[in-house]
Amino acid sequence: MDVDANSPPVVFCSKCANMTLTRHIISQYTLSYPYRTHMFACPKCGDPFIYLTNIHGTVIKQLYPQSLHRPLSQSVPNDVQEIFREAEDVMGTSPRCVPLICRSLLQQILRPLTDKQDNLYSQIEEYLSSAGMDKEELAVFMAYIRLSGNDMAHLNGDAVFTPTLENCERILSAMEDIFYSLYEKPARAKALKESNGKIKDAIEKR
Repeated sequence: MDVDANSPPVVFCSKCANMTLTRHIISQYTLSYPYRTHMFACPKCGDPFIYLTNIHGTVIKQLYPQSLHRPLSQSVPNDVQEIFREAEDVMGTSPRCVPLICRSLLQQILRPLTDKQDNLYSQIEEYLSSAGMDKEELAVFMAYIRLSGNDMAHLNGDAVFTPTLENCERILSAMEDIFYSLYEKPARAKALKESNGKIKDAIEKR
């Protein structure tokens, strides 16, 4: 992603909860020339966005905000959370990485749950064949993650596809929906069952 005074970035402003074209505030060289810092702001609320770039304006790092992490349930495994956080952190500077990371994460999640080890499409189909009430919704979310990752992994000819921040937000939101179905909802049901003996007895009589 390239940014400068004439090419302000489109960002997701967490305060406004909206995608917005920022306005340029200032650009200046750092002490370690030829790197530069660029400050932009949300035109609605004024929240700043600061980027470190090379002399050509290519973003090296998003300095502020450093991350916009979504709250995740404690039921989501730590290794899954770590990879998901990686996708969040690179969204502003390397949006092409987001679909690839999430596709890889989905495959990692499904690997121990299915016999199909190498093909994500087959893993999804096998898992959905035994899924419960969320089957149709999960099919949509998982297909979106798989196809978004495929768009990046299997480019047509010399075309270079760069997902927008809005695309990245949709991908991350789809992963959150998958987390809810696979981790959070079962954990909540288990906790409720263990907290109430009548529920446990009623289920065991089925």
